[in-house]
Amino acid sequence: MNNIQSKIKRILLIVIPLAVLFGVMVYMFKDDYKEIFTEMSRANVFYFSIMIIIGLLYYCIDAIPYLILLRRNIPDFSYKKTLKMLFLGIFFNVTTCGTGIKPAQTYYLYKNGGAFGKSLGQITVPYVNHKI
Repeated sequence: MNNIQSKIKRILLIVIPLAVLFGVMVYMFKDDYKEIFTEMSRANVFYFSIMIIIGLLYYCIDAIPYLILLRRNIPDFSYKKTLKMLFLGIFFNVTTCGTGIKPAQTYYLYKNGGAFGKSLGQITVPYVNHKI
C-alpha cells in the first residue's frame, strides 16, 4: 500500500503545479487567447518544428559542460540526469520567476549523491560563463 501512496504523491507533485500554472496562464490570457491561437495557427508548421528542435538541441549541447563539471563531484552522474537537471531549471524559471532555479537544481544534485556546496558551485560556473 505504501508503494501506491508514493506513486499518488509523485503524480500529485507533478499535476498540482502544472494545474496551478495552467490556471495562472488562463487567467493572464483570458482576454487575448483568440489572438494567440489565431497567430499560432498562421505559423508555418515546418519552421515552428525546426524552432522547437533547435531549442531542444541547445539544451542537449548545454548539458555537456554541466556534465563535465558535475562528474568531478558525482562520478556516475549521467547525461540523462544532466538533462533532467536543466529542464528542472526551466520549470523553476517559469514557476518561481527565476528565483528558485539554482536551489532546486542543487537539491536535485544533492538527492543524486552530490555534496551540496560543490554542486551549487558547479552549476553556477556555466551560469556565470553564459552571462559573460
